[in-house]
Amino acid sequence: MDDHLSFSFRVVPWRPFVIAVTLGLAWPVHAEEPLLNLGAEAQGSAPMQPNRESNLPSDEPEVDKGGMTQKEKQANAEDQADKQKPPEWGYHDELAPRHWAELSPRYALCGEGQSQSPINLKRQGAVGTTGLPGFDVHYRETVLKTEFDGKRLKVNVPVGSYVRLQNRRYELIHYEFHTPSEHQKDGFAYPAELQWVHKDGEGNYVNVAVLFREGQANEALETVLSNLPGEMNQERVNEGVKLPATDFIPPSRKFYKYHGSLAHPPCTESVYWMVFDQPLEASVSQLTRLQEYLGNNARPVQPLKARTLLKSWPDESEQAADYPFYYTP
Repeated sequence: MDDHLSFSFRVVPWRPFVIAVTLGLAWPVHAEEPLLNLGAEAQGSAPMQPNRESNLPSDEPEVDKGGMTQKEKQANAEDQADKQKPPEWGYHDELAPRHWAELSPRYALCGEGQSQSPINLKRQGAVGTTGLPGFDVHYRETVLKTEFDGKRLKVNVPVGSYVRLQNRRYELIHYEFHTPSEHQKDGFAYPAELQWVHKDGEGNYVNVAVLFREGQANEALETVLSNLPGEMNQERVNEGVKLPATDFIPPSRKFYKYHGSLAHPPCTESVYWMVFDQPLEASVSQLTRLQEYLGNNARPVQPLKARTLLKSWPDESEQAADYPFYYTP
């Protein structure tokens, strides 16, 4: 058989060969001599003399039996580990938001994305409209389950609570707290923010957020603060304590809407954000306790770029009315 390039592996019968691989192409290369003649000594042939240069240091990288250098093996092992467990990230020092894109190729959107969250909600720049789709909420009353992963305080919610937007169902996974707020209003950050995280079967998100300002004590927030998890990454199930997620929805249903991303790695850009215009109140003591527990876990605001920020009420010249917001227990 003639030696020639081939796009498929072909066996050359009765002739020794080695396989050379370059740029994904494989072709047979006939070996002029065996790489190791195991039958030489058995046939009485003189043993091969050792090469005096074989013990000298070589500039060539050491290659194992699989044809990989030690550096390649290490890189491959790190790549496999990266696939099994996402790289660690955080809000401080070398794990801070400004370094997220450098931690892993998975997090590239954190630095290169064009629709990142959170953003500064500028009231004057938002486009007033009454044509936003209805938003139907179906939240069940469930046992309070709190968890702290070292970055976010989360209230986990079992399957069955969801929102429906444009006739599409998004399951409520959990809601989480941030201090200070991640979203800003007209350049001002609030003491805290709560975010409901919903997801459909295709990996699309609907995140709803509400900000907190100093004021009267908040009964729902007090329930969470009184049942904080004791250990990190350990869910605390508070039997007998029930807290409907709707207890955090403000009286006014007006909200801002924009297309953004997850506000943490991998910064996926398939998130429909809705942020209530009216903040909730919480006492100074409650906000201080929450901040002391969480520390600073807010990503800085990101550029709006080519996106349009919408608001669910007409322009200021028109009478502002609450946007329809349906709650079904």
